[in-house]
Amino acid sequence: MPIIASQHRWKDKDHVAHLRKDWPDDCKVQWGGSGIVLGEKKGPRQTAFFEAFPKSGGFIRGEGATIEEAENNAFRRFREESACQHQWGRRGYTNGGCRCARCGAFKTVMKPIVKLGGYRDPIKSMEIEIAISRHGLAPSSRSDRDGSNTSRKIWLRLRRAGIDLPPIPDKPEPENHDDPFAPSTFAAACREAIFSYFDAHGGLDLLEGRGDLQTMQGLFDGMSLAWIKWDYRVWLESKAEGAPAPDM
Repeated sequence: MPIIASQHRWKDKDHVAHLRKDWPDDCKVQWGGSGIVLGEKKGPRQTAFFEAFPKSGGFIRGEGATIEEAENNAFRRFREESACQHQWGRRGYTNGGCRCARCGAFKTVMKPIVKLGGYRDPIKSMEIEIAISRHGLAPSSRSDRDGSNTSRKIWLRLRRAGIDLPPIPDKPEPENHDDPFAPSTFAAACREAIFSYFDAHGGLDLLEGRGDLQTMQGLFDGMSLAWIKWDYRVWLESKAEGAPAPDM
């Protein structure tokens, strides 16, 4: 039995009973009955989908009229890729991802190509969203993903931009059991530093977050920027409420 994504305790949970038993035990899987596909010339379309993440790396996706059909297509693809003697090439990817010239499989095989001077790029909305999220750039006891390099890179880029962020904690902060959705102390301090900086430098126009909404990246960038604008307005309102009354 593969590793089933936690959201299927409630989302599309009926498929659990119909899940194929021949997936590897160390392969994580997830699915949905109404996924949205972007980036095609005909525009967005809706489909059932099934995604698998083998422990050895890579990503496999199947689509179909039903989740069961999508899973069967994904499993057929998994068997084809497993039997292939891969011939990897970058195919335009610079982050280490590669495509197999024989079967089309995708996997991170090579080292990323470092963009010289990339630290000078404008701050992106996704970086701000990560920095002010629940745990922010701090390590989390709830995550098994090692994001320390990404967090450090974002922290350095924000510091270089002039935002006076506090140092990243060495260990996960204690959980807030009274309000599990509240940001950590460190994330709250980062939010205050970031929004104070934007407030002093003309607002959010410094952010880069608009993209082609026909692409997945453009959609995520737009959603990220919209959420930051909302949270920034909340911060401004809170600041105005806490400001001292003007002299009469």
